Amino acid sequence: MSEIKSSYSAPAVTEDLPAVDVPRAPPAPPAPATIPASKSAPSISQATRMQHRDVLARLETNIKNIVFWRDPVRSGAYFFLIMGLLILSRHYSLIQIVAACLTVATGVNLLYVNATVQSERILMAQQGVNPYQTLLEDSRLASLDRSHLHGYLDTGSMIAERLARRLARVVLVEDTKTSCKWLAIFFMTWKLASYVSGRTLAILATLAAFSLPVLYAMNKDTIDERYTQMEGNVQRQVTQLEQNMHEHWRRLSTSARFRLSKVGTTATDAKNTIQKTSVTTKKDE
Repeated sequence: MSEIKSSYSAPAVTEDLPAVDVPRAPPAPPAPATIPASKSAPSISQATRMQHRDVLARLETNIKNIVFWRDPVRSGAYFFLIMGLLILSRHYSLIQIVAACLTVATGVNLLYVNATVQSERILMAQQGVNPYQTLLEDSRLASLDRSHLHGYLDTGSMIAERLARRLARVVLVEDTKTSCKWLAIFFMTWKLASYVSGRTLAILATLAAFSLPVLYAMNKDTIDERYTQMEGNVQRQVTQLEQNMHEHWRRLSTSARFRLSKVGTTATDAKNTIQKTSVTTKKDE
């Protein structure tokens, strides 16, 4: 058998392959416009400052309404509440007061609830119902409003910050007259506290806060006139005292300079005398 050799070869591919569309990534969205911190911060700070100013203005108005007795019922309630707590705390501790209030409230409600339930059972021949049942089923009975709580805390922090700022201005003497006025108040409080208890001072301060504004409103013209006269007299005395202190300081400085110059002249004369004596001694030798 003759050897048969295979001479088959694969035909060459001459057709072009179809183009394949490769999916492209979508274009990136433009970056959101950001407001620089230097531009946004002042507006936020200004809005917060205005909000704080409004809150403090409302608080100041409420305090004025209370101390000027514009609403007698509300002012009287605050006055008797504060005075009652101060007087009770003078004889009893805070724990005793809280425990006594809880004891009275629990005892009164215990009698009221049981009397109501037993009356309904006997008179109406039905199951007695707790008169506080609606409140007990209310889920908001012991819940706290977070927004109100945050508002109270924010107001308290604003008041503390404002008081600290004003106290710093007084201590660091931003205005001489204001610092002198508060210096007198601090000194009087310091001396009174050494003889009178703090609770008594608080009672006196409460009485003054609820009585002096009313007296001032009733005698505003006379008090303003007297205050202007006293302020003028104090200002003249302060000016005279400053002039006397400047004059006294000038005399002291002049006297000190004269004494120093005199001491310097005496030392120079002594030095010259010693030098003259040494020269005379050399000549004698």
